[in-house]
Amino acid sequence: KVLDSAVEELELITGQKPLVTKAKRSVATFRLREGMP
Repeated sequence: KVLDSAVEELELITGQKPLVTKAKRSVATFRLREGMP
């Protein structure tokens, strides 16, 4: 998955694990559904 590889690359670059935040509520203008990263 694209997101997983991006997380791994960021971890290698910065030396700390990035936190993947998921959407709390749906936002139509951003085409975002609840629970999407």
